[in-house]
Amino acid sequence: NLLSHHEKAVNTIENYDLRIFNSYENSVRSLMNDHPFDRKGIEKDSPKFIQIILIGFGDIGKRVILHAAQTCHFANQKKPAIIVYDTNIALEQNRFLTNNPAIKDICDIQWKPFDFDNIKLEKEISTYLQIESAITTILFVFDDPVKNILKASEICQVVGEDTQVLVRMHDESRMAEALESRKGDFFANQIKVFGLPKQTSSFELIIEEELDKMARAIHEYYLDKFPPQGAPRPSQLPWNQLSQEYKDANRQAANHIPVKLRAVNCEFVSEKDKRPQAEFPSDEIEMMAIMEHNRWCAERRLKGWTYAPVRDDLKKQNDCLIPWEKLPDKEKKKDREQVRNLHDILSRIGLKIIRRTD
Repeated sequence: NLLSHHEKAVNTIENYDLRIFNSYENSVRSLMNDHPFDRKGIEKDSPKFIQIILIGFGDIGKRVILHAAQTCHFANQKKPAIIVYDTNIALEQNRFLTNNPAIKDICDIQWKPFDFDNIKLEKEISTYLQIESAITTILFVFDDPVKNILKASEICQVVGEDTQVLVRMHDESRMAEALESRKGDFFANQIKVFGLPKQTSSFELIIEEELDKMARAIHEYYLDKFPPQGAPRPSQLPWNQLSQEYKDANRQAANHIPVKLRAVNCEFVSEKDKRPQAEFPSDEIEMMAIMEHNRWCAERRLKGWTYAPVRDDLKKQNDCLIPWEKLPDKEKKKDREQVRNLHDILSRIGLKIIRRTD
C-alpha cells in the first residue's frame, strides 16, 4: 500500500513500466474467482446470505474481509456475515477497524478470541453451520501451512458437502502429502487450496496482468466512450499510466461483474462458444444497476468518502452516496448504461455472456 502511493507509482514516466503486485491481494482475487462465496449466485428474492468463517486473521484475513466488503453486494441486498477466530485478536481487530471505519456498515462481523490449543474448533463452529439460509465458506489463513492443515482436519465431522473449506498453503508438495495420507475422506475430497505461488506471483499474473484483463477492458471502454476534452484527467490516462488508485477502482468493478451475472443465471464464456448471447430484460438491468450502485457506494466509503449535497473531490465528498431510491434519475441511467455495456466490455477480451443451463 505504501508503494502504491509513492510518487513513482502515482506519477508515471515513459521510459519504464512499473508493475506493483501484492501476493496477498493476488491470492484473494484468485480465490474469489475460483471459489465464489455466492457459489452459483443469489437471486433477488432469495433468503440466502453468505457466511465467511475465518480461522486466523493476519494479512490474508484482512484482505478477505475487504474483498467481501467490496464485492459481496447481491441482488437481495443482504450483508455478508463474517466470523473471525484467532488468539489475542483484540489488538488486530482495533487496528483493522480504525483503518477501515466504514467496514462495520457494510459487513456484519463477529470477532472471536479463541484458544486453539484447548478448545475444539468443530464444536465452536457447529452452530453457524446449522443456519439454513447461510452459504458458508470456511477459510484457514494462518501463516503456518501445517497449522492450517491440522485445524482443517479437526472439522471433518461437522462440515457438510455444501460448505466450502479453503486452506492457505505456500507449498504445493506439502499439501499433496497431506491429501495422499487422507485419500477418500472429507479432507481429501472437499478441501481446496489457495495461496500457492502459481496463484499469486506467476509471470502471467505479474507481467501479463492476467487478473487485470477485465479491469483493463472496463477502463479502455470508458476512455473510448468518454475521451478527454483537452488535457486528460488522472482517470483518463492509458492503463499503464494510471495511478494504483484508479487501477484498483477498475479492478473492483471487474470483480463484481461475475456476481451480477450469477444473480441473473448468466456467466461469461469464450466468444467462440456456440451458445447464443444472453440479452437482459429491463427488470434484470434494473436489478444489476442497483447492485452496481451499492457496490460503488461501498467502494467509495471504504476509501474514506462521505456524503455531501455538493460533490467535492478534494474533501472526498459525493452527493451520490445515497440509497438507490433517492438517487437522481440521471445517475440511475448511468448505472443502467453500465449494465447494458457489459456485452461490449467483455467482447474486448474475447468473452460473451450466456444463460446458464444448470
